[in-house]
Amino acid sequence: MVRAFLASILVTAGATAGALGLAPPAAADESDYLELQPQFAFLTTDQLLREGYWACRAANSGMGSSAIVPMVQQHLLYSGASLAVANKIVSTAIVELDC
Repeated sequence: MVRAFLASILVTAGATAGALGLAPPAAADESDYLELQPQFAFLTTDQLLREGYWACRAANSGMGSSAIVPMVQQHLLYSGASLAVANKIVSTAIVELDC
């Protein structure tokens, strides 16, 4: 009886692990992220994507947004991006690009 119970637990655990392993990964939604473009027309699509994905990599490596935002602003310094613009880029990237 105990063996049957343990076997059913192992089968259930294996099936759950298999289902999770086969689940498709969450896809980044660049189109939602790029809805920032009209707000920040002074930035190109390439600049927005580059900074968004850079923010994601930084966040995934453990860096906090309080450190990421000023770095994004520094990257876009010659574009005239303010701290508020950098903050919006970082926060939107983390949500919409599935960081």
